[in-house]
Amino acid sequence: MFLSKLKPRLAGLQDRVLLGLAALLLSAAFVVGLIESQLLESIFPLFTLAAFTTATLLVVWLLMLRVLAGQQAVRESGRRDAQNTEALFSLYQLVQPRRPLPMMRGWAASPDFLKVMAGRILERGACTIVECGSGTSSLVSGYLLEKLQTEHGGGGKLYSFEHETDYAKQSRTQLEQHGLAAFVDVLDAPLVTHQIDGKSWLWYDLSPLPDSVVIDILVIDGPPSITQPHARYPALPLLEKYLSKHAVIILDDYIRAEDKEVVARWMARDSAWTLTELATEKGTAVLVR
Repeated sequence: MFLSKLKPRLAGLQDRVLLGLAALLLSAAFVVGLIESQLLESIFPLFTLAAFTTATLLVVWLLMLRVLAGQQAVRESGRRDAQNTEALFSLYQLVQPRRPLPMMRGWAASPDFLKVMAGRILERGACTIVECGSGTSSLVSGYLLEKLQTEHGGGGKLYSFEHETDYAKQSRTQLEQHGLAAFVDVLDAPLVTHQIDGKSWLWYDLSPLPDSVVIDILVIDGPPSITQPHARYPALPLLEKYLSKHAVIILDDYIRAEDKEVVARWMARDSAWTLTELATEKGTAVLVR
C-alpha cells in the first residue's frame, strides 16, 4: 500500500530532485562504510557492500520509474493526438467552414471538446446557446446553428460573453468573415463584482444579455482560472434563472481539481443535475437536468 502511493510521487519528481536523491542515497552508503571501517573493521566489506547495493538498487528503481512515466506520457500524448484528430475530422464533416478555422488546443478549445459540444447542439436542434468565452467554439456553434436553420428551419442564437474588448472585436471579425454574424452575438462583458451567498465574485457583466433569453445549452470555458479561485463557479448561480427546464451545461477543463470542485458545488446547490464525465483532452463535464 505504501509503495503504491509512493511510486507516482517519485515518478513525478523533477530531474534535479531525482539526481539529488540518488546522490543522497549513495552518500549515505559511503558514510555507512566509513563508520563501519572504524567500528566494525572485521565485517566492514559485508556491511558496506549491502548498504551500497541497497542504495544502487533504489537509484535504479527510481530511474526505471522515470522511464516508465516518460513512456506513459508518450502513450497518453499519442492517445490524445489520435482522439483529437478523429474529433477534428468529425467536426469538418459536420460544419464545412468557408474559411480556415482558428488554431485549436492549448488555450483554445480542443477538437474533442468541440465535438461533444456539437453533438449536444445537433441533438437539441434550434436552440439558444450561451457561452462563457468566445473563440473557435463561437464559429463552430454558429455554423451548426446555420446548418440547423438551413436543413430544418427555425431559429437559433448564440450569445457569447467576452471580457477582453480586443478579443471580442477579433471574434466579431472572424464571425463576419465566416458569414455567421447573424447567428452569434459576442457580448462585451467585462468582469464585474457579483454577490453570491454573501461572497464577492468577479464574473461577466450580465447586463448585455437580453432579459428574455432562455438558455438551452450553456458552454463554460471562461473566465480564466487566474481570475480567482473557483473562477467558474458563478456561472450557475448567476444564470440559473435563465436556464430552460431541460438545459445542458458543458464545462471544459474538467481535468483540473478546481473545476471538479466547482461542479461538486453546483450539484450540492441543486440535486436535480446529472453529471457525465468525459475523458477529453482537458476533461469535459456535461450536466443535464
